[in-house]
Amino acid sequence: MRLALVSVFKMTRFCTIPGRLQKPFNPLLGETFELVTNKFRLITEQVSHHPPITAYHIQGATYEMFSQQATTTKFNGRNIVALPPNRIYVVLYLPDGTKEVYSSN
Repeated sequence: MRLALVSVFKMTRFCTIPGRLQKPFNPLLGETFELVTNKFRLITEQVSHHPPITAYHIQGATYEMFSQQATTTKFNGRNIVALPPNRIYVVLYLPDGTKEVYSSN
């Protein structure tokens, strides 16, 4: 069941791709953003401007997730393909004190 939930989480990043027609947020090099709620803490930092790469870390009570976003694009004359080449790491903290680490790219 945990693997199914992690797989669904991984696929949710692709559900908004068709609607992304506007220019993406492009922060300055070294700029950070932090969001703290009752359920999680998110911190991001722009680590490269050209190419744009954003590193992020999300931490909740029972999980942790981190990665960097750096999409590569390929154009072959008829279409364009955007590929997210980086791994996403998800750490689940289980009630028995152990943890499970999942990664995907």
